[in-house]
Amino acid sequence: CYEGIVCDQINKEKCNKLYFPNHRLQDSIKATTDLSRAFAYSSWIFQAIPVKALGAILKQVKSYNTSGHRWVLLSKGIE
Repeated sequence: CYEGIVCDQINKEKCNKLYFPNHRLQDSIKATTDLSRAFAYSSWIFQAIPVKALGAILKQVKSYNTSGHRWVLLSKGIE
C-alpha cells in the first residue's frame, strides 16, 4: 500500500473502505507499505499503480525481484 492508513485498515478489518467498502478480503491477504517485505513474502506481484509512477517504482524494486516472481500488470494510462 502507498498509504499507511489503508494498509492498517486492510490488515485489521480485511477491507479497503476507501475503494471497496462492500468487499471483504481473504484472511490470507496481508498488506504492507514496505516493498522489500512485499517481495520477500510473495511470489505473485500485482502491479496496480499509475503508469506515471511505474518507472520510479520499478527502479526501487529492481533489487528485490527474482526469477521466481510472477507479475500481473494492472496499470492504465500513458506516460
